[in-house]
Amino acid sequence: MENTGAIIITNENKESFFKELENRFVEAGKKLLNIQEREDLLTQEEAAKLLSITKATLISYQKKGKVKAHHLGRRVYYKRSELLNFPK
Repeated sequence: MENTGAIIITNENKESFFKELENRFVEAGKKLLNIQEREDLLTQEEAAKLLSITKATLISYQKKGKVKAHHLGRRVYYKRSELLNFPK
């Protein structure tokens, strides 16, 4: 059988397929950011740790507009430079 490069998505593999697709889009999005900004992005866990607060508090601050979140796909990142200017 010749490999045509076609992908067959079944009910068993569709979740992992879409997760992999999302990961690839996120990685492509990161590459579009300049190098300095990309190194400056923190996950929710990293941002909360940097501010010495819980993840729930960070999300609360985000919803109140106290902290700006940057979305890449369905993932949320925070800029270190913006967090370092956050009043404590």
